[in-house]
Amino acid sequence: MTINTPVTEISGVGKAISFFLSRLGIKTVLDLLYHFPISYEDFSNVSLIANAQNGITVTLRGKILELTSRKSWHKRGLSVTEAIFQDKSGAIPIVWFGRYVAVNVPKNVDIYLMGSVQDYQGKRQMVNPLWEVVATNQVYAKRLVPIYSLTLKLTQWVVRKIVKNALANVQQIEDFYPESFRVQQKIISRDEAIRLIHNPKNIAELSQARKRLAFDELFLMQLSRLYSFEQRKKFKAPVIKISNSKIKEIISQLPFSLTKEQGIVLDEIFVDLNKNYPMQRLLQGEVGSGKSAIAFVTTLTVVSVGYQVIYLAPTEVLARQQYDSIFKLFKKIDGIQIALLTSSSAILNLKDSSKQAIFKNVQNGKISILIGTHVILNDKIKIKKLGLVVVDEQHRFGVDQRFRAQKKSNGQVPHLLSMTATPIPRTMQLAFYGDLDVSTLKTIPYGERQVKTVIVRAEQRQQMEERLRLRIQRGEQAYIVCPLINPSDILEVRAVSDEYKRLQHKVFPEFKLGFLHGKMKIEEKHKVLNDFKIGGLNILVSTSVIEVGIDVANANIMIIEGAERFGLAQLHQLRGRVGRRGKEGFCLLFIESSSVNSLARLRVFTKINNGFELAEQDLKLRGPGEWFGVRQSGFTEFKIADLNDVNLINETKLAAISILRTDPELKSYDKLPEIINNITQKAVRAS
Repeated sequence: MTINTPVTEISGVGKAISFFLSRLGIKTVLDLLYHFPISYEDFSNVSLIANAQNGITVTLRGKILELTSRKSWHKRGLSVTEAIFQDKSGAIPIVWFGRYVAVNVPKNVDIYLMGSVQDYQGKRQMVNPLWEVVATNQVYAKRLVPIYSLTLKLTQWVVRKIVKNALANVQQIEDFYPESFRVQQKIISRDEAIRLIHNPKNIAELSQARKRLAFDELFLMQLSRLYSFEQRKKFKAPVIKISNSKIKEIISQLPFSLTKEQGIVLDEIFVDLNKNYPMQRLLQGEVGSGKSAIAFVTTLTVVSVGYQVIYLAPTEVLARQQYDSIFKLFKKIDGIQIALLTSSSAILNLKDSSKQAIFKNVQNGKISILIGTHVILNDKIKIKKLGLVVVDEQHRFGVDQRFRAQKKSNGQVPHLLSMTATPIPRTMQLAFYGDLDVSTLKTIPYGERQVKTVIVRAEQRQQMEERLRLRIQRGEQAYIVCPLINPSDILEVRAVSDEYKRLQHKVFPEFKLGFLHGKMKIEEKHKVLNDFKIGGLNILVSTSVIEVGIDVANANIMIIEGAERFGLAQLHQLRGRVGRRGKEGFCLLFIESSSVNSLARLRVFTKINNGFELAEQDLKLRGPGEWFGVRQSGFTEFKIADLNDVNLINETKLAAISILRTDPELKSYDKLPEIINNITQKAVRAS
């Protein structure tokens, strides 16, 4: 049996069990062996009955003296097996629920029992302990016993048995690395690690297995990123040289001054643009730190030397806002045509156009800047002289989508500037971003944002709505964000449509309200946002479509309905809509769940206003797979590796750097090129 053998060939796996295993993504022996335990029962503590402490798992050795079986008095169809178990220190009652125990457990034979002692009606007993005959090879007794994630109809006993049968028959599992590398990195073989992770005798063996498997996840991910970084240097990109005088001229046209930090980031970008291989720079920054200003200056400098630019935004709302901002800044410059292209609109120089006209003018080079959503990735769009691709909120786009944007120009590969307002935790940068150069903006141009954040329970709603009325009467404006567009019978959360009607007709009939959601036509969205921006609306009821790019100076109150349904990063984006330009803002989190975990997470959010610190907390609470909140990130969910283990992350990165420095094409490592390619393709397919 090999690791590629179907699970159906493992002893004990029939048609039904193979179906349920497939629901866990298990189709081959390799899938099964990489279905690692999520925790362990610790039966390494061997004890006498008299010494066993209540609630502590132990292994007991003795004999079953009495054994009877009956039907449950409370639950129909359930069998109850009762026994007396004895060792040299005394005896204890045992209860098993389920008929199979009654026909299998032997009497008067030396056995091990594994479980915990509990009090029941003033007497000590054990419920549903595992058992093994002493004379056989022990699977559970005196060791750590794996606990697996399951699905319907699968039990721990079944999965453990299948894994045991697979390990007993599979050939030695081939390693990724030569022995010399393993010795250098102080890790055990892959084969030994996989066998030990499923069947460790003690904590020491489990630690060895975990370290090796965590090393694999971190090392292979980082190696793939660093390898991609080196391979990128083989591609040819346009060398964009911009004189200092030209840069100063462009910056002087901005209606605001750049911070020192923004100047440093621009210097980093201009150095990259001057190279003959494509820039892959990620610009991360706090909400309101001025990332768009960096993108605008970079865009104009690239256009000023004759190249075209694609500006990719995740939503029509943000695309339209960025189009308006760029057009306003650059409309006085001769020869620059700026187009907007989304699924529902085509605009050229503020005038309605056709998609075909934009396709044609982009291809012949007349349009200098093309701003839009995923529609820009249409294969029909060819760009004559593409020099730069800007991706706003980069985690909303998959790896493949970013590649496709860069393939719009024949021949040379354009430079790429990605941006995110979700600050990246330090360990995420170390583990996942080896193929990117990262620039950071932490300074807020108008000073640190002051937003007071509070959790509001259901019984406090009326009181908070009265306070909101007073603030609006003073001339302020407010956002109210709901999780859904329309009501849901399944999810008991507030929806935009219902909440808008309730607020407009029953709560705030004296005010002007508007509503906004992603399914509205772009012109409708634009009108609503413009009305809100100029003060025509007092309250905007919306979905999270407003979380990025919306800037209304007079709106300083953010109410988020069903706040527990949002990730901390998304909540921070929404909170970033208020408290701008040095004004004090308020963020009210209306909750509909009493979950202890949800409340704890939201309390963390109320105490932290700094996006970088909040990102670290969000990563700890949710893990890397959910950190971005979308699948498009193309990142692998780690099964073993802990992103708080900075030491191992650093070790694996140094190991990857060392290998690529001496063997950049990995010719000495038979398996690694194929593995790296698989990791890259997996990231692309996840897009």
